[in-house]
Amino acid sequence: MMNENENVELKASGKLVSKLGLKCVIIAVIALSLLIPTCMVQDLIREREQTAQDVTSEVSDQWCAAQTVIAPCLNVSKTFITKTANTTVESAPEIKNEDGVEVETVKISSTPKCTYNTVVSHLNVLPHNVDVSGTVETELLKRSIYKVVTYNAPLTIKGDFELTEEEKQSFKQFEGGVAEIDFAVSNLKGITDEIKLQFGNQQVVLTPNGFGLDGECKKLSAKVDVSTLLAGESVPFSMTCNLKGSQSLNFVPVAKNTNVNLTSSWDSPSFNGAFLPTTRNVTADGFTSNWKVSYINRSYAQLLIPNAKIEREVSASAFGVDFILPVHHYQKCMRCAKYALLFIFLTFATFFFIEVLNKKSIHPVQYLFVGLALSLFYCLLLSFSEHVGFILAYVISTLMTIGLLTVYSIGILKMKKTSCYIGAALGGLYVYIFVLIQMETYALLAGSIGLFAILGIMMYFSQRINWSNAD
Repeated sequence: MMNENENVELKASGKLVSKLGLKCVIIAVIALSLLIPTCMVQDLIREREQTAQDVTSEVSDQWCAAQTVIAPCLNVSKTFITKTANTTVESAPEIKNEDGVEVETVKISSTPKCTYNTVVSHLNVLPHNVDVSGTVETELLKRSIYKVVTYNAPLTIKGDFELTEEEKQSFKQFEGGVAEIDFAVSNLKGITDEIKLQFGNQQVVLTPNGFGLDGECKKLSAKVDVSTLLAGESVPFSMTCNLKGSQSLNFVPVAKNTNVNLTSSWDSPSFNGAFLPTTRNVTADGFTSNWKVSYINRSYAQLLIPNAKIEREVSASAFGVDFILPVHHYQKCMRCAKYALLFIFLTFATFFFIEVLNKKSIHPVQYLFVGLALSLFYCLLLSFSEHVGFILAYVISTLMTIGLLTVYSIGILKMKKTSCYIGAALGGLYVYIFVLIQMETYALLAGSIGLFAILGIMMYFSQRINWSNAD
């Protein structure tokens, strides 16, 4: 039988084990409850990002929104008269055949009535060659703490119309119709001067007139004489357009051969759309880019009869460049906030191991204060990043959080050296997360390896605790 001393020691050991398990449960509950302020911070990040987007849209609308340019195309409309014959059907009296069965006979009127309808048909003739060149001058507009990239782009557009024999036959069906030359952009507010277009020997002034090939851009038109084109000759055209907009500039490759050359002082372009530049050069002083697109690269022909499918195909073929700000700090703040639970659990685990191994007592309320300090880091990061940028904001928020927790650790543990180790460990964790956020291609790989290493360290220190006999 156990003696009295062994029984007392066993009961004491059981109480300590029970107390240790209860402490683990309490710490886990506190860590999970801290997800509430973390989620609130994530909601705040989304709200601030939405506010920034709203301000950007408002300023863009007041200045001029993103622009899509559709080079000059011919639009020929002709009224066709269609004739519909309506035959009158009459029933003859019912008669009986030889078997006594009643038969109804039908009599067709010999004087049918005709209905005449007028239908206006449109044919779009796309250019043979189009060359666009321009220098995009960017400017940052500010409202409160938010910035919007705007631009002025003087564009020179040259090209020509030329028909093949097959296209000429289709075009001749519209001979005698009204021919107009159309130039379209997304927002007419971005056109600052009157546009004069040289079409062969004719000079015309373009005026607003409905929608372009994509069904969304607003077009400017003028009537032209296309007899030279029908005669088989190539008809050149040229124009200049002072265009302003914001955030992005795009082009639709309507010609058989589309060539676009852009130059700008903006040093962080993002090329987008259906086609990337054939050549590009991006430096600290700006960028130059060149697109060469052939008609065989798109899904619509040179002669078009407008319909909803054609509009979608034309819209989908657009390409261009986005003028974006170098750092999108809201996205990076959100990515940081997603690691909040990892920070909290690792920090709590560090304090727990120090508490058990050094026979210190840390109250659950003190764990709560530590967790709140970790959660507040993300609010600091968000607020500073809106003013000084993400990197500097991360440094400032990290130093403030580590400094606060180090001083607090000295106060509750009464161990200055150990508290400094805690601060160093937190610093290493913040550096690791920062590097992880900056990575793109290897983020998942680096994150997995890092978590594996952290788990190994925790398992190592957990071996030093006699879980079956906490004393």
